[in-house]
Amino acid sequence: MATLEKIRKRSVLLLVIIGAALVAFIIGDFLNSGRNIFGDGTTVAKVDGEKIDYLAFQQRYSEFTEQNKNASQQDAATVQNQVLGTMIQETLFNEEYDALGIDVTDTELSNYMYKQMAMRDQDFAQTLGQLAQSLAGNEKANALLGNATSQEMMVQSIRKIIFNPNQFGLTSEQVKAAQDWWLTKENDATEQLKQAKFGMLFQGAVQANALEIEAMKAQRMNSYDVQMVALPYASLKDDDYKVSDEEIKAVYNAEKNRFALDEEARLAYYITVPVVPSAADLQKADKFLARVDSALHASQGLEGVRQFNELSINERKARQSELASLGMDAKQFADSAAVGQISKIYTRGDNRTIYRLLSKNSEIDSVKVVVAPVEGDKKKQDAALADLNAGKAVKDVKADTTEIDIFAALQQGAMTDEQKAKLLAAGDEYFVLDSTDKGAAICKVIEKKAPKTVYNIGEVSFVVDPSKDTRANLLNDLQKFLDKNNTAQAFFDNAAKAEHSYTAMRDVVLSSQAMLGNSVKNSSKLIHWLFKDAKEGEVSAIQQDNDVLIVVALAQVYDDGFRPLSDPETKAYCEMKARNLKKADALAKKYAGKANDINGYARLMNSAVQTLTVGTYPNMEAALDGQVPFAKVGKVYGPVKGTNSLFVYTVVKKNAAVNKIDDAQLANMCKQQLGQALTSDFWALLKGGKEVTNNIINFR
Repeated sequence: MATLEKIRKRSVLLLVIIGAALVAFIIGDFLNSGRNIFGDGTTVAKVDGEKIDYLAFQQRYSEFTEQNKNASQQDAATVQNQVLGTMIQETLFNEEYDALGIDVTDTELSNYMYKQMAMRDQDFAQTLGQLAQSLAGNEKANALLGNATSQEMMVQSIRKIIFNPNQFGLTSEQVKAAQDWWLTKENDATEQLKQAKFGMLFQGAVQANALEIEAMKAQRMNSYDVQMVALPYASLKDDDYKVSDEEIKAVYNAEKNRFALDEEARLAYYITVPVVPSAADLQKADKFLARVDSALHASQGLEGVRQFNELSINERKARQSELASLGMDAKQFADSAAVGQISKIYTRGDNRTIYRLLSKNSEIDSVKVVVAPVEGDKKKQDAALADLNAGKAVKDVKADTTEIDIFAALQQGAMTDEQKAKLLAAGDEYFVLDSTDKGAAICKVIEKKAPKTVYNIGEVSFVVDPSKDTRANLLNDLQKFLDKNNTAQAFFDNAAKAEHSYTAMRDVVLSSQAMLGNSVKNSSKLIHWLFKDAKEGEVSAIQQDNDVLIVVALAQVYDDGFRPLSDPETKAYCEMKARNLKKADALAKKYAGKANDINGYARLMNSAVQTLTVGTYPNMEAALDGQVPFAKVGKVYGPVKGTNSLFVYTVVKKNAAVNKIDDAQLANMCKQQLGQALTSDFWALLKGGKEVTNNIINFR
């Protein structure tokens, strides 16, 4: 029951971690901020009046990081946002489930878990296999599992064992973690089934009307050969079409919803300075590596460089076919190196590496064996070994043939050198490969594979870190810049002019945002400063991480639900749109009715005639796609004020679809298109008019 014990221990550790974190948070938060720990002070989010408490959030966050090992390599605030976002979505879904009467019966849940979940959930399938393997030493459990002739029976058997431990000689404590795991998977399955039912209802609610089907028919049943003459607005000089503040504001007001914000925001400027080795650091490193190289050449093996504590020294083995797994530099060197040969110094960024080929041998790397697992004490094991070598059948022992990759097992720590020696020295008889007081693996080698070339490569590596002087200089230089530019506008305007030519980035930061620019790791505390402590125009202190210096300035507070027109990106868009409208009006007035055919407009507009097909792929001008299916062949249309250009067009030919589409197919296609459009904005639809408050910034 090693796997059960492992799960149990992890669960206990997880509870300790969660408990400690909660105590630290609640006490610290209460003492430092004076918030009522029984009120909204511990509410991380509120969805339509329903609270998501920090206790539940922290538990889910801990579970997520425990189950997803790569989460530790991600920005912590980003992972927190992912977890909280999931909890908010679940709350919204649950409200819909209750309103629609969506539920999952015991029969539906059992059928899904027994018949389908192992195929859909990799973790579920892997853990089932581990549990089955850990129960192999339990005679009653092994008998039940051995009679399972299908995946469904296997899943049912494992559930029976972990929820009826007494029947199989197990204690409640031994199966507690496995029971918790199963119940968690039941909750996951219930959620998946509810979502599936909701999805079917959602899909069924999307229906196309007659007008939509007719429009789809015009667009999809045919394609159209079109000639077009276009004059892009960008080809005209902006200075010739100046726009007023009133014109810019008119565009802003007309498209204000485009600039809506779901939460409070801040216009911030920020600078990041990578903490990297200086030229002096790299020069010093090169001199050090030259000493290392000399020491290697003056000695055998790797012994000559073990005196240097700054180095990472490893011996790495690989078969010829697997050399690339050691890295392309190692493969390139080993492919042509003689034993004892030393490579050049390889440079990859701040990493320096030297290789030495320590040995190159021909070895048997795998064998085919018959494995006979025997349960029982030493006496029973010896008797079984004697019977097997005498050609006798042994009760309750089922022998299987398998191939053992000796090399891979050694590299992974799954085999000892002693076990390798036994396999390679084995003759035609059975022998004990591994044993305990409760059982043994008795084996017989039936085939030894052909020898393979195995390389043993010494790897000597060194990482060039920025020195203390380099770190201090980067910090001091940035601080000098901030001393002279201690307002947000000066900070932004003068960054590029500084001695180090800093790059000041602009970002509209939301209160729930995890990282500045959605890319600067470990910057959530600076976002907290922007919303909780900063005043407009202020510049933060420098935040120091191991690999970057970060500083941020608050330019403007956006707290009325919209990006203001003063926002640089918003103003740039509205100014461009206002200018394009002015260009479109002027061009339309200039060319309207001045030519009778497409070639005439081409000469008049000094622009070439373009030939294109409409009805296959979307074109640059949406108006063209919308108008062409209803245009008459041969008639000239325009000038049309498009999004990016003024254009004139004519339909040269209407091409009937090769494959006719009936009305039912058209209705289905239209339904799918409408469904995709709704799905793209699904969470906004699900949210509806419900108020969702995200307070994650209070817990950074």
